Amino acid sequence: MDLFIVIVNNKTSLSLANKAKSVVAYSLYIVLFSCLLPLFFARLLYRSIKAPAYRSRMSERLGLVAAKPAAGGIWLHAVSVGEVIAAVPIIKALRQQYPLMPITVTTTTPTGSARLTEMLAEDLDNNIFHSYSPYDWPIFISIFLRKIKPSIYIVMETELWPVTIYLCQCMNIPVIVANARMSAKSAKGYQRVAWLSHAMMRNIQVATQYQQDAEYYLSLGLPSTQLQVTGSIKFDIELAPELVLAANEFKTQLINDAKKTFIWLAASTHKGEDEFLLATHRKVLKQDPNALLIIVPRHLERFD
Repeated sequence: MDLFIVIVNNKTSLSLANKAKSVVAYSLYIVLFSCLLPLFFARLLYRSIKAPAYRSRMSERLGLVAAKPAAGGIWLHAVSVGEVIAAVPIIKALRQQYPLMPITVTTTTPTGSARLTEMLAEDLDNNIFHSYSPYDWPIFISIFLRKIKPSIYIVMETELWPVTIYLCQCMNIPVIVANARMSAKSAKGYQRVAWLSHAMMRNIQVATQYQQDAEYYLSLGLPSTQLQVTGSIKFDIELAPELVLAANEFKTQLINDAKKTFIWLAASTHKGEDEFLLATHRKVLKQDPNALLIIVPRHLERFD
């Protein structure tokens, strides 16, 4: 984790003018977010209809966490399954290098929570805590930060929340975006709120997956001194032996099935895409009756 040490030591000081701009930008965001906050709760309740797990531990989304780790630990946020998978190598490396330092891991989705518990089953102890991430509102984030008292905040990939970043800055908590990625579409979205994006970029350190990601961050106002291109952490993931065995058995089964001359995979699908895929597959079946379509939904609740 030398990378994080290098980045954290590369602190930047803001001019008085930039501090004033940041305060104005964050204040405007808070007003807008406050108006939308009821919609976030409504969305949470709506999602809980199809996925009851969203009703569990709702108080944590208000910053009310049961765990009380020792001060000076690490807060690591991974939104869902993909980010959790990328975060686990970091968590294990941090645990190896700093065995006594508490690590609080937050996720947004129940599937991310379940995946974290599964992947860290052998490593979970009294110094690794899990909570759902609180909504990005000053009171919720303040309660959460004062409870866990982190010395550093590591966020995986693309989850940039303005109030969280601003309050971390106010409490002298360095913010690192690890395994960062940025698509052209996301960059355009951030450009539309440049007044806010520039304020956030002044307060974060970023380790991107690829050079193109770095270019997008630079275009949003991130100082080059706060940026490193490190490659994708996902290539460092060690798969569980039983998972590798199951995958090889499934692969062998498909290879040995002589009737399956055409197999195609639709991975990470979202709601509404399956119908299109099935319609396309019906056309394929007219040409090859033995063709096989494998659909892998993005979210676990859609497997049923």
